[in-house]
Amino acid sequence: MSSSFALEIPRQHPCFPGHFPGFPLVPGALLLAWIRARCEGELGKKIIAIRVCKFLAPALPGDELCVNIDDRGTGSASVVATKNGRASLKAQFIYE
Repeated sequence: MSSSFALEIPRQHPCFPGHFPGFPLVPGALLLAWIRARCEGELGKKIIAIRVCKFLAPALPGDELCVNIDDRGTGSASVVATKNGRASLKAQFIYE
């Protein structure tokens, strides 16, 4: 089963002034938490581990990411977030 959703990065978020001044970007842990929460809703399953996660490009204020989930029903799902057609994050989530 494959599904996808759009994830809009808010232009104003409390993390931006400190991460980083003059060049705000979403901290990787926060981006991963947002994607994980939405994936749990899409899959209808609890994610219990993240086996692999690679951050390939920064997520910036106002960006819209397209998140694709490829769930093969084996207890794991591959997740790819793209921005303007280029991968920004790749991960593998383990669920129960």
